[in-house]
Amino acid sequence: MPRFFFDTYDSDRLILDDEGLELEDLEAVKREAPKPPCRTWPGTGSLMGTSASSSSA
Repeated sequence: MPRFFFDTYDSDRLILDDEGLELEDLEAVKREAPKPPCRTWPGTGSLMGTSASSSSA
Protein backbone atom coordinates (compact mmCIF):
# COMPACT_ATOMS: atom_id res chain seq x y z
CA MET A 1 0.00 0.00 0.00
CA PRO A 2 1.39 3.46 -0.87
CA ARG A 3 2.53 5.85 1.88
CA PHE A 4 1.50 9.51 1.70
CA PHE A 5 3.17 12.37 3.55
CA PHE A 6 1.32 15.50 4.69
CA ASP A 7 3.77 18.37 5.18
CA THR A 8 2.09 21.40 6.77
CA TYR A 9 2.82 25.00 7.71
CA ASP A 10 2.47 26.59 11.14
CA SER A 11 2.48 30.32 10.36
CA ASP A 12 5.71 30.58 8.38
CA ARG A 13 7.34 27.36 9.65
CA LEU A 14 7.31 24.18 7.54
CA ILE A 15 6.53 21.00 9.50
CA LEU A 16 7.64 17.87 7.68
CA ASP A 17 5.63 14.67 8.09
CA ASP A 18 8.35 12.09 8.60
CA GLU A 19 5.95 9.19 9.30
CA GLY A 20 3.27 9.45 6.63
CA LEU A 21 0.17 7.28 6.35
CA GLU A 22 -0.48 4.16 4.34
CA LEU A 23 -3.64 4.79 2.35
CA GLU A 24 -5.43 2.76 -0.32
CA ASP A 25 -6.23 5.43 -2.90
CA LEU A 26 -6.58 9.15 -3.63
CA GLU A 27 -10.09 9.25 -2.13
CA ALA A 28 -8.61 8.08 1.18
CA VAL A 29 -5.90 10.74 0.84
CA LYS A 30 -8.57 13.44 0.37
CA ARG A 31 -10.37 12.29 3.53
CA GLU A 32 -7.18 12.26 5.62
CA ALA A 33 -5.55 15.44 4.31
CA PRO A 34 -5.34 18.32 6.80
CA LYS A 35 -8.05 20.92 6.32
CA PRO A 36 -7.19 24.62 6.15
CA PRO A 37 -8.14 26.66 9.22
CA CYS A 38 -11.47 28.48 9.13
CA ARG A 39 -11.32 32.25 8.77
CA THR A 40 -13.92 34.81 9.75
CA TRP A 41 -14.91 38.07 8.10
CA PRO A 42 -13.28 40.93 10.03
CA GLY A 43 -15.60 42.44 12.61
CA THR A 44 -18.47 40.00 12.01
CA GLY A 45 -17.55 36.60 13.40
CA SER A 46 -19.20 35.05 10.32
CA LEU A 47 -17.27 32.25 8.65
CA MET A 48 -15.88 33.02 5.20
CA GLY A 49 -17.37 30.83 2.50
CA THR A 50 -20.66 30.38 4.33
CA SER A 51 -23.94 32.17 4.06
CA ALA A 52 -25.19 34.14 7.07
CA SER A 53 -28.75 34.11 5.79
CA SER A 54 -31.32 31.35 5.78
CA SER A 55 -34.58 30.85 3.96
CA SER A 56 -37.74 29.09 4.98
CA ALA A 57 -40.31 27.67 2.60
